[in-house]
Amino acid sequence: MRISTFSTSQEPLSLMLTLVATMYNVEIYLEDFFESLDRQLGVRHRHIPIILVDDGSSDRTLKIARRWKARTRYQVSILTQENSGPGAARNQGIENCQTSWLTFLDADDVISDNYLSEILDRIEIGVSHPSIIVTNIIRFLEAKNEVKNDHPLKYKFRDGSRTVHLNKAPHFFQLSSSTATFQTHVIQKHALRFDTSLLVFEDAKFIGEYLLYFNDPTVAVLHKAQYLYRRRKDDSSLVPSAERSAMRFVDVPERAYLHLINSAAKMHGHVPEWLQAMVIYDLYWTIRLDEGMDAPARAQSRETRSRFVALLREIVKSLSDEQITYARAVLLPEPIRDFLLALKNELRTSPTVVVDRIDPSQQIMRLRYHYPIGHEPQETLNWNGVEIEPTYSKRRSVTFFDEIAYMERILWVPADMELAMYLDRKRVTFSRGENPQPRPVMHEWLSWNYFVPKRPRPSVREGNLEVQANILSDRNGALRYPDGQLSRASLRRVGA
Repeated sequence: MRISTFSTSQEPLSLMLTLVATMYNVEIYLEDFFESLDRQLGVRHRHIPIILVDDGSSDRTLKIARRWKARTRYQVSILTQENSGPGAARNQGIENCQTSWLTFLDADDVISDNYLSEILDRIEIGVSHPSIIVTNIIRFLEAKNEVKNDHPLKYKFRDGSRTVHLNKAPHFFQLSSSTATFQTHVIQKHALRFDTSLLVFEDAKFIGEYLLYFNDPTVAVLHKAQYLYRRRKDDSSLVPSAERSAMRFVDVPERAYLHLINSAAKMHGHVPEWLQAMVIYDLYWTIRLDEGMDAPARAQSRETRSRFVALLREIVKSLSDEQITYARAVLLPEPIRDFLLALKNELRTSPTVVVDRIDPSQQIMRLRYHYPIGHEPQETLNWNGVEIEPTYSKRRSVTFFDEIAYMERILWVPADMELAMYLDRKRVTFSRGENPQPRPVMHEWLSWNYFVPKRPRPSVREGNLEVQANILSDRNGALRYPDGQLSRASLRRVGA
């Protein structure tokens, strides 16, 4: 079903947007949050509704909020509930929203001084509105007192503010509701709500459900509107603990990934590439939790790990080989990529062999390639027309979540001669390193000269904004900015 955009021309600009902010035991952060709201430039504060939802705080959060309500120029409503989680709190805000647009904030974070004006300016442009408006997320690492513009999805803001079509740029998917602004009409018409049974990925599930109601979803990217996300030094927020719970490995795949995939197939007859990209991106971080001896996934029960693999088998049926192999949001490391392809029974012996290590003392170098279980290829090494044997070699099984995914062949071969290699009588090419991006020129021969050191890559300033780590801190780690705009305190325009 297609959702037609609607005109808000009869509604005053300052009444178009409602802010819903959730609060839970944030007394030491709340003044910073309120200060960032009071410092908003280019807006009429008294005509912007703000809904504060207290999620059963046991500290002074509610008292501080009521005191701010009495002195601020905003229209402030304060709602309370028993502790039920941020999803339930946001749902209360949705039910009380009466404006055409809606955004969500967390009360332990901070927004830039131009945040609301940037959003409202974008809403005001033309009659046809984007499906969703997204803002630039910047991380504040409280433990180190550092501000970092290092979010993996920051590439969306490299070319400044613009509007993109998700069907043409699927890697512009959105995960965070705190940096998104929605058309309230769509949410209310389809009774969309946050899944209160999830404490992780619930934002992305809500956004995915929302965007599925658009045949041609568009994303307005605002690179100047910056959302400072606080990573608390005590990791007391819900996300870090939830990320390592059984919920991450069972509930999220079942109640979020598969739910969205099945909904998309029912509504559109296929799974849009942007939804595939979103699932693959999140799966990447989940699978990485199984890396290393002390990996969080290793603490899960055997039943949970087995269930996760079973759910993965179902999920990958709806993910194209192209999205898995060439995902633009995150280039999957070779082991994870081949794990997903193996679950689809689509893993093939690669025509490219990786050269990843050298032993100068023995003048040998290491080659690696993967192949499906039970399908070991015929291997031939050739030097000047003469077949030779590797100096050392072995096979090993590669395991994820106790599941043998595929086999890996490892060879050490002479590095002082030009070699050719064949797998099942097909000549392979060689690539240096694992998953270089982009791949260097590949060769059909191999020699010591292949290891001439590459020139260092030139430094690249990511995005249109460069973050300066000169944030001031006081009051038990609460965030403070000097007088003046946030942009002068912590952000400067590249090239300005």
